[in-house]
Amino acid sequence: MKLLEDFRNNLLQNRGKGYVRYQDDQDELFPGVKGSHYPEQIFVLSDIYCASSGDNFVKMMKDFKKVTVIGRPTLGILDYSNCCKVDYDDYFLMFPTSRWLAIDKGKGVTDKGVLPDIEVPWTPAHFERDVDLDKCLELIEMKRKH
Repeated sequence: MKLLEDFRNNLLQNRGKGYVRYQDDQDELFPGVKGSHYPEQIFVLSDIYCASSGDNFVKMMKDFKKVTVIGRPTLGILDYSNCCKVDYDDYFLMFPTSRWLAIDKGKGVTDKGVLPDIEVPWTPAHFERDVDLDKCLELIEMKRKH
């Protein structure tokens, strides 16, 4: 309940101020946190079915050195979110209440998506087998041999 109370107080304290940055906004994800050595490498598969929270997950994972994103760009609908809807007689207005701060640095993902580290172009072979997973297994095997 304390979390909800703190959230409520924060909203009331900032009422009427427009967009307010949270104090915990930062460029680095989990600064000072050191993970374990294993696994040595992590693969994340992505494509246009990764959207909104999926965009965010892929973007966050790319910030970790041991993560390699394989596949195609995400859908790219992360820049503005948490929409509110106001109904009028003949129409309705939707507007976002959240904005991704990366936009200010020219790093928004609208119409681009989060790009993979290794792009695997889509082909009709994807109907028959998991081409992206095959690429992951190929990279794991190559590392094992070296």
